[in-house]
Amino acid sequence: MNERRPDARPRADDGIGTADLTYHELRDVLWLSGKLKPREDPRESAERTPPDEVTPEVPAALAEEDGTGDSRDVPEEPAPEPDLLDDTGFGMIPVRADAFPLAWPTLPALPEARGIARALRPFMRTTPSPWRTVLDEEGTAVRAAQDGLWLPEWQPAPWRRFDVVLVTDIGPSMDIWRRTAREFLGLLQRQGAFRDVRHYQLDCSKDSPDALVLQVGATGKSWHWSHLVEPTGRRVVLVLTDAISAAWHNGAATRLLAKWGRTMPVAVVQVLEHRLWHWSALTTRRVRMSAPRSGTPNGNLKVKAVQPDADIAAEELRNAVPVPVLGLSADWMTGWAKLLTSDDGGWVETTATLVSPTADDNTPPPLNGSGGPLTPRDRVLRFRTNASVEAFSLAGLLAAAPLSLPLMTLVQRRLLPGSTLSTLAEVILGGLLRQADPPDVSEIAYDFHDGVRDELLGTVTRADTVRAVMVLSDHAGDTHPALRDFRAVLADPDEAPDPEPTVGNQPYLRVQEAVLRALSGPYAPRARRLANARLELEDTRFERETASVDSRHDVGEAAVAFEAAPAEHTTGEADVIPLTASVAQRRELTGQPSVWGQVPPRNPNFVGRREVLETLSQRLLEPGTTAVLPEALHGMGGIGKSQTAIEYIYRHAAEYDIVWWIPSTHPAQIRASFVELARRLNVPGPSVASVVPADVAIPAVLEALRTGTPFANWILVFDNADRPEDVRPFFPVGKGHVLVTSRNPEWAAVARPVAVDVFTRAESIELLRVRDPSIAEIDADRLAEVLGDLPLAVEQAASWRSQTGMPVAEYLDLFEQHQMELLEDSSPVDYEIPVAAAWNVPLERLRHDHPAALQLLQVCAFFGPEPISRRWFSRVPDLPAPPELAAAFRDPIKLNRAVREINRYSLARIDHRNNTLQLHRLVREVLRSRLEPAAQDQLRHAVHLLLVHADPGGPEVSWNWLAYSELLAHATASRAVECTYGSVRVLMINLVRHLHARADYRVALEVSEDAARVWRESFGERDLKTIEMTHLWAMALRRLGRSDEAVLLNERSLELLREEVGEDHELWLDVLDTVAADRRTQGRFAEELALQQDVYDRSCLLLGEDDPATLRYASTLATCRRLMGEFAKALELDQDTLSRVTAVLGDDHLFTYHSKNAFAVDLRECGDYSAAHRLLRETLPRQRELLGEDHPIAVGAARTLAVTLRRLGDHTGAVELLRDCVARSRQRHGNRHIDTATALSSLSVDLRQLGELDEALEVASTGYEVFQEIRGTHHPYTLIAAVNLASVYRAQGAVPQARELDELAVNGLRERFGADHPFALVAATNLASDLAELGDEAGARTLDEDLVARSARVLGAEHPSTLAVRLNLSLDLRQADAEWESLHAPTVERLRRVLGEDHPAIIAARQYLRVICDTDTLEL
Repeated sequence: MNERRPDARPRADDGIGTADLTYHELRDVLWLSGKLKPREDPRESAERTPPDEVTPEVPAALAEEDGTGDSRDVPEEPAPEPDLLDDTGFGMIPVRADAFPLAWPTLPALPEARGIARALRPFMRTTPSPWRTVLDEEGTAVRAAQDGLWLPEWQPAPWRRFDVVLVTDIGPSMDIWRRTAREFLGLLQRQGAFRDVRHYQLDCSKDSPDALVLQVGATGKSWHWSHLVEPTGRRVVLVLTDAISAAWHNGAATRLLAKWGRTMPVAVVQVLEHRLWHWSALTTRRVRMSAPRSGTPNGNLKVKAVQPDADIAAEELRNAVPVPVLGLSADWMTGWAKLLTSDDGGWVETTATLVSPTADDNTPPPLNGSGGPLTPRDRVLRFRTNASVEAFSLAGLLAAAPLSLPLMTLVQRRLLPGSTLSTLAEVILGGLLRQADPPDVSEIAYDFHDGVRDELLGTVTRADTVRAVMVLSDHAGDTHPALRDFRAVLADPDEAPDPEPTVGNQPYLRVQEAVLRALSGPYAPRARRLANARLELEDTRFERETASVDSRHDVGEAAVAFEAAPAEHTTGEADVIPLTASVAQRRELTGQPSVWGQVPPRNPNFVGRREVLETLSQRLLEPGTTAVLPEALHGMGGIGKSQTAIEYIYRHAAEYDIVWWIPSTHPAQIRASFVELARRLNVPGPSVASVVPADVAIPAVLEALRTGTPFANWILVFDNADRPEDVRPFFPVGKGHVLVTSRNPEWAAVARPVAVDVFTRAESIELLRVRDPSIAEIDADRLAEVLGDLPLAVEQAASWRSQTGMPVAEYLDLFEQHQMELLEDSSPVDYEIPVAAAWNVPLERLRHDHPAALQLLQVCAFFGPEPISRRWFSRVPDLPAPPELAAAFRDPIKLNRAVREINRYSLARIDHRNNTLQLHRLVREVLRSRLEPAAQDQLRHAVHLLLVHADPGGPEVSWNWLAYSELLAHATASRAVECTYGSVRVLMINLVRHLHARADYRVALEVSEDAARVWRESFGERDLKTIEMTHLWAMALRRLGRSDEAVLLNERSLELLREEVGEDHELWLDVLDTVAADRRTQGRFAEELALQQDVYDRSCLLLGEDDPATLRYASTLATCRRLMGEFAKALELDQDTLSRVTAVLGDDHLFTYHSKNAFAVDLRECGDYSAAHRLLRETLPRQRELLGEDHPIAVGAARTLAVTLRRLGDHTGAVELLRDCVARSRQRHGNRHIDTATALSSLSVDLRQLGELDEALEVASTGYEVFQEIRGTHHPYTLIAAVNLASVYRAQGAVPQARELDELAVNGLRERFGADHPFALVAATNLASDLAELGDEAGARTLDEDLVARSARVLGAEHPSTLAVRLNLSLDLRQADAEWESLHAPTVERLRRVLGEDHPAIIAARQYLRVICDTDTLEL
């Protein structure tokens, strides 16, 4: 053995053994060896085949099944792959360099990305790797200590169990989903939940199964489907598609799913919204699935139906493979993630499709075609019947646009900002379009079928058509002259030069020709010239066009054959007239008003009512009326009041410029209707914002109707207005008319009633014979007699006989039978008996022949009396409803059949135009009376769940507000607030949030208070949803000025949350944030800062720094710091928040603009006036365009800009902006609101600077008084207003009054914040000027000397406020110190460098005038 002396040193070429190292050195070497291991390529690491496992090229069973055997060579795994999607957002479709330079929408294409990421978190759990190992440091050390052997111990490395493959369908219909695909791929890559993320493309437009090969980007490489097979259960395949293309319809794609699903977990991710899934080729059903272990292939899953009576037959599952079909939201992903990652074998409910690897099992049934070529009108009517309201509106707007995808998206985002990609997909897939040949997104991707564009242009107003043209001209005109010149054409069609037609501009000129032809009038000659020029050009290309036209293929009608609706003329929409036509010309040409809204369809079988209609006409058209005296159609239920009003409207439509129908059962309906009317009237001003807040829209509409601008002749119809006190505040004054329909006799006290009675016998007979000319007059008389001449009953009987041909005698026998049953069962009102008996006749027929139709009617009886959207019934998941109705909800064909049966017997009003159905009040009562209490409870609960199904999500998003307004009326009528289901309670919370978002605080208070009280009784005050609703209740109270009540509720909610969930809960943070805001209302700014800092810190830990809630808390925290005078800290935090908000929410998000405005205030208060001005000048126009000029954020930005202009010396510009802010704040909030007071106080400063002292004193005094009233005398905002009022007093020579106010402000602000706070410094600066003016020069000098030191320390020596105090101090020294000029001149020069040569402050300083300072509340 060789021994080594302690002092011996090894030579450089000697190796060092473990014997040469100490325990600590050896431990460190082993640790470093692991850390310094060369980094592997992650792709190589992910694809390395483990030693004990061989991945087959083509598994034998699969190859035999596919018919390929071993003869097919499968390519090796690709090298690092290029991106799936290019940067254009349209996948691999090439884009020319001169493509439209349009700014893509900043709203994410995957709006629920955060929720999806949370749903996928179960995949992030790590498990021991089956082949990779890492050094076990502790085990190695233990072994060395026990055995004396320094040998490494290894342990399995932790790893993510699954890798994921995203297969994206790139069929033609998927072009619009490219950004969605990119964002979903990015989410999977960023998630960190998978070992590897791979991506392939699959062109599902191929007809042959053999043509379905996997592709990678633009490499041109392709792989056989079996390339993805990984039978160990460690690979997940997600197929992103709309399931529209040919391979889905011929079964090739579903066979591919089945083959993958036999060996791997596979799921389809459906890009379409759930309401449109029935358009796809996949037949889905709600099922429960169970997996024996995590990673179980689809073929080994247990499956059973959700409905016990609809269980899946064993033979159906024998050859089928269940494949989950998921939507792009957390709700869909959560259950699927649990299914794949759990080992407990529990059942998970989801939606799935059953697919088979055989050729025949997946082929869908043939589509029910129309039986021949469709006319353009047929195509439009069919699309209108089945599409959503948003989709039909978008189609009408796109009729004025060339159909390239960038331009289509531009029109959608600018004019229908609330719509989604699914709305655009409806238009593309709805049978209106065909794909251009060749498709090119930089030019024209689609075109309408012949004649369809003209039909669509006839369905929209001229104003909407012009809006679409203007958007295209403004945003895409720089790229193509044909679009740029369109604006000039509309302005003067005769003077604008005619373009020279070319092959390149022909598609654009064809659109221009159609638009001008639709506008007609002065535009018609130019349309004819364009048509002649186009025909001349096409003559030279006729043969080539003829050869290629047959190669074009439809992009719509791939998944669904629509059922044509009966043609229906829509007054006010179907025809167009010249933009320059007068009212008289318009009436002569079309007989239509300019604004026509929400009027129900005309009853083609209307008879009688001649005297009522004549009376109405005489009264409404009486000359000389200057104030509106409402006419009230009054009568009992079922008498035909609404039908009479509708008939009057259609007969006299040409006499009005505006005809507007207002459902008036609930105030919320009236407010929503006024909001829509404001949009149609373009008041209070032009805006791209989708919905004007109600508090702005209602006064704007009333003012427009009062002044007759833009239209003087109008009529408003308030239908079903049973509470005069709710409706009268919405009555306008002016030269128009108001018509009310009501059962309430109290209207006689406030309106001129027009009685509507039962039919005369002649009218009853006339209606019966209109519906059935063969009925004998004596038989008609007998029917009318037993029906009591009640119009609703007569109409029902007439409809029944026209459909069934039942003899009168037989009908009378049935009627008598049902009438006796009614009299025996209850004691209804006399006039209700004929209605109930008449309705029971067809209801009994439905009960035997069409139970689903009867059950649908019974469900509708528990909705409100307002129209019910048929969309709410489409593709409804499992519902606690009778089996026939549940089946109809799952199958659109069965549902349409039920609606047809209802319509057949006139049991409900079916409005195909708006896709709604509506039940009369009496009919609802008849249907309810036929049900036992238990059945009533079941159906009422079904209504609640249907409303949940219709919840669009995102109540704060303005484009969802109309949908929430519709839901609110039915939720209120069905007493959804009493439902105990969690999802229904979430709906109620969303409804209140939507009311807050649209500033409808009174209704929000009413609904939230009712819900909170009901839930407290049912669930207790500690229930989390009860606390959340109470929080919303408190917010409404504070918004309405009841701050003390709000504080009490918020403090109690916070206490309960602390006890129930602790302080690390999202709801606790939300309530604490509100409690902090209460402190600001109370003037306790320091406490607010401390609380807000706690909220922000906790949110960073709980939610993360980039969570939108955390960013909102960060912005509020910056405001708190700003209010505490910590301008530099506020600037730093706001700058960071703005950067994060822009990255997370996009540059055009509402909160992004809020952050930009806050950052601008910070820049200004830190003295960088120019930078603040640049930022606000850049963003204010866009804020006004996007949000509307009356939106609080836009008004706040304008006020902030005005203060900035003041600091830059532009008092005239500041006054202009502030006058507008005052007017808009008064219109929105009234005179006694903090925003109005803030604007008034600020306006007084600039009026004073301009010498308008009388007006300055008036507005400053008003602002100060309002602050005193709503915040109290000693609130900091009140003291700031006092400083500004004092400045006006001083300018008028009332210096003692000024000194009194300034001393009050100085003492109050120093008590609140200390002497160093900027607010206190400004007040003290002005107090020093008061002292100097009053002759107390020593006092002024002492105060100014102290202020110079404080301001330099707090704000900086070069801050304009510091320099202003130095100037005042130099003037204090003028009488006592000969060296005063040595202080004054350098200070003037320093201030000049900061403010500029021509700033008014510099001019005043050179005249040796004291500087009078002002301040602001710093509110946004």
